Amino acid sequence: MNRAVFEAHLLDLLLENGLDACRCKYMISQVYEEGKKYTSKDDFMRLNVFPTDKIKDKIYSFDEVVQRFSVLEPYYPIWIDVYVKESGVIELKTSMRYRRPSELWRRETGKEPFMFGGVAYCSSNPVQIELFATATDKDERCH
Repeated sequence: MNRAVFEAHLLDLLLENGLDACRCKYMISQVYEEGKKYTSKDDFMRLNVFPTDKIKDKIYSFDEVVQRFSVLEPYYPIWIDVYVKESGVIELKTSMRYRRPSELWRRETGKEPFMFGGVAYCSSNPVQIELFATATDKDERCH
């Protein structure tokens, strides 16, 4: 996998779920997986690219997300769950384990390592999504 493929998978997943990837903002949160083995690549990404104190509550653009996750290309998180956190804000909950493409989860979907987790709920009311995709051309990019 390379940066272009990673970007296309995320873009396609968001478009499939009616979201305009370019108009949304993104938050990244890492999930520690108890009992899993971590490598020096995982530690590098955790300490240098996604340090918890620097990414907490930080908002990224689509391009910034792709750039950050592509630092160790062709290694990417083994899985990334995508949620609509609030109107126009996508939360990417990500594994802290970076692996080569053959080890990524969800390859059967054609959008590895991504899975759309849905819309987050605040209190008893669902979050309203205002940034729906209007482009029908999946090749349209955010730059």
